[in-house]
Amino acid sequence: MISVRDEGIGIPPEELPQIFQRFYRVPGSEVQTGSSVGFGLGLYISQQIVERHGGKIHVESFPGSGSIFSVVLPLLVDDAPADSVELESSQQMT
Repeated sequence: MISVRDEGIGIPPEELPQIFQRFYRVPGSEVQTGSSVGFGLGLYISQQIVERHGGKIHVESFPGSGSIFSVVLPLLVDDAPADSVELESSQQMT
């Protein structure tokens, strides 16, 4: 698991279900942060990348205290014995 924490304004609980939607911006956040640059694509793209790798992205937010975004990706375990990998490599060389 990878988690990133910020100390921003936080996200109100009623807004959390929408934050991963394309072009969604939390109403009023640009006024509070002084920024109106975002297009509402960052979290959407992040979720798409994570899910296409078989993972999940989750957010916990505390208005006035910030947010924690967590990403969980599956661990790929190769079941092939080491000998078979060596054998395949040597067969490709001939």
